[in-house]
Amino acid sequence: MSSAKSEEKKLSGYFNEPIAKEIISEPNSIEAFDRGIKERKFEVYYQPKVDIDTNTIVGCEGLARWDTEAGGLLEPAKFIHIFEENGIIEKFVLYILEEICKTLDTLIKNGFRAVPVSFNVSRVDFRDILLSKKIISIVEKYKIPLYLIHIELTELRYFENPKFTINTIKELKNFGIEIEMDNFGKGYTSLNMLSSLPLDFLKIDISYFRGDDNLYNS
Repeated sequence: MSSAKSEEKKLSGYFNEPIAKEIISEPNSIEAFDRGIKERKFEVYYQPKVDIDTNTIVGCEGLARWDTEAGGLLEPAKFIHIFEENGIIEKFVLYILEEICKTLDTLIKNGFRAVPVSFNVSRVDFRDILLSKKIISIVEKYKIPLYLIHIELTELRYFENPKFTINTIKELKNFGIEIEMDNFGKGYTSLNMLSSLPLDFLKIDISYFRGDDNLYNS
């Protein structure tokens, strides 16, 4: 069922051996999460954003990975939904933010040029009225300039609670944090809706550039 839900307009899916192995090997307990935090098994990999005109790095995206003994490095798609269901996703997101702030702090203190880093915030996090304050608290703890922190959300998250999401985004922007929307065009956001979203960056979904004929035949 999760496999079917992960793809837009897919109404059914087949249960097979690879899916069975994936489910069995999923680190799906709060105990595993707490152990991962304690042993620092969650790592941040930085994917650069390059200005193609100057060929310089102008930013990067912090990508979370879970270093598990059984399954190796797991991408968020393998465990984020579990954290959301177990109610521990906010703790995970704030942990990743703190790791990013530690990296930026080290770069700045050693005289290196720091560039803005974006990180994903879960749709579940936007239910917390204190989300913006928690994020600002971590950034200020390490004395990181707020313009170096970008929050990234997917367009689908916007629709779960539009008014509340916009208010939270505005709060973060008032502090100086910039907002990015990822995967625009993959879901249901229209160009008209963008006028109500105080966004700084819009990332177009790669499906626009792949020339997939199926996009036009559905």
